[in-house]
Amino acid sequence: MGADIHTLFEQVCSYNPTHINLASPDTQILSIAAITPDKPCSDESTLYMGYTSRISGVFPPNAILLEDAPIGKQHLKNRNIALLPADTDIDGLYTGLINHIMKAERSVKNAEDLLLALSKAKGLQTIVDIGYKMLENPLIVSDKSWKALALTSQISIPDDRGWNEFINEGALSLNTVSMDIKNNLTDKIEQSERPFVLKETSMKYPRMFGKVMIGSRPVATVSVIEYNRPFIERDYQLLALFCNAVSAEMQKNKFLHYTRGLLYEKFIEDLLEGRINNTGVIESQIKNLNLEIKEYIYVLAIDIRRFDSKHFSVSYMRDYLEKMISGSKALIYNDNITIVASYPRKNMIFELDAVNLKEFLGQYNIRCGLSRCFTDLTQLRYYYNQAMQALELGYHMDSDKYFYTYDDYAIYHIAKACSASAQLKVFCHPKLLCLMEYDREHKTSFTDSLYAYLKLSRNITNTAKALNLHRNSLIYHLKRIQEILEIDIHSSDTLLHIELSFRLLEYEKKIERKDYGNKAAASHPQ
Repeated sequence: MGADIHTLFEQVCSYNPTHINLASPDTQILSIAAITPDKPCSDESTLYMGYTSRISGVFPPNAILLEDAPIGKQHLKNRNIALLPADTDIDGLYTGLINHIMKAERSVKNAEDLLLALSKAKGLQTIVDIGYKMLENPLIVSDKSWKALALTSQISIPDDRGWNEFINEGALSLNTVSMDIKNNLTDKIEQSERPFVLKETSMKYPRMFGKVMIGSRPVATVSVIEYNRPFIERDYQLLALFCNAVSAEMQKNKFLHYTRGLLYEKFIEDLLEGRINNTGVIESQIKNLNLEIKEYIYVLAIDIRRFDSKHFSVSYMRDYLEKMISGSKALIYNDNITIVASYPRKNMIFELDAVNLKEFLGQYNIRCGLSRCFTDLTQLRYYYNQAMQALELGYHMDSDKYFYTYDDYAIYHIAKACSASAQLKVFCHPKLLCLMEYDREHKTSFTDSLYAYLKLSRNITNTAKALNLHRNSLIYHLKRIQEILEIDIHSSDTLLHIELSFRLLEYEKKIERKDYGNKAAASHPQ
């Protein structure tokens, strides 16, 4: 392998050519020869150099000509020809072209080293080090979440923010990723069939990007920074070769680490689908995958159907949330990001992780459902469905919130189940419906008083305060309610039925769900 003629002709441009014709720009040049009258100039892998007056016989297929004599236009067609002024420094040009070919030869040697590293399983970092020698510029291999897998660590680029985030943090920050997403960088990388050069506002220096494929799936990105020298045409070919080498390495034993651990994702998916329910098999898989599942487990279901991907990709959000929520494993499953989080203490999730998650959800207008706590991983599918119910019921009842725990909405799960068999009105206490009708006819608010009384655990003082009533006024209301309905409102069974009826009516949006402070369900965004 020498050099393609297109890159050789790029070297000619600084000599002010009068004409360039590239009929076959991919032609590989293995040698450079002078034009002499006594030798034929017909070899298609040779670039011929000399004066036009010295050409005799067959016109060369590839030539750099100093025009000391006129040349017919018919000779310029279907050939790779560059015409230069007769006084051009041909010796200097020749030296520059030879050096260029020698660099290309060194690139071939580096490519051979690359293949040797692959065959001897020296690892991704070794391949990156060889890639630096090939491309003569620093480079980064990152996964789909912009986490660095390997990079040219011996290079310092103090004025490039993205490079320093990779060096210091091991990944791009959320702000940098969000900026790149707005510029459609991820889409450009995934849609491009070959490496390309780009410079966005977040980049101090231009980048050449190439995607790493395994089968039909993009799994990583290679970014080369134009820092040591400007990019040249052959870099596109070299980067494509390098991406193939990275792909080959990622398909070896360390594929699990490089691609976010597809084995544990498959294991969790099998649990969610109910394919594995044997405790012994599950414990063996946890040990083999080194998952470190702690005693108290939760499932979070994050709805990504309404997510605006202009902020960042779903795969980036999955990995970002996995890092945010301690002891968690995340995967994209059924149009949701599903997270399995485990803790050494019950309710530990609410100490910090839930607080940070609520802030993130609110910032990006995303909803999340949280299951109850459980300890048996064989029940993962059941509690995943519970998290999904929390998500659905929470959004139905409180669309202005972002974080829904199943415990807060379990009563509405009953309402949903009842609504599947009959109209919810059928299950409501008839006396409550009579009280609502009485209020409409007489412009009274006894239903509100009874609702608050039950919501606040039948506490007279708290209910009166919540309704801005005097204590005696509330007692009068409760007495009138008992007279109107002709029931004993101190009967536990009666009150339980009425309270359930309120929840059924809330679910159907027949009455407004109200907030009575910390002791009642909140109705404000979290």
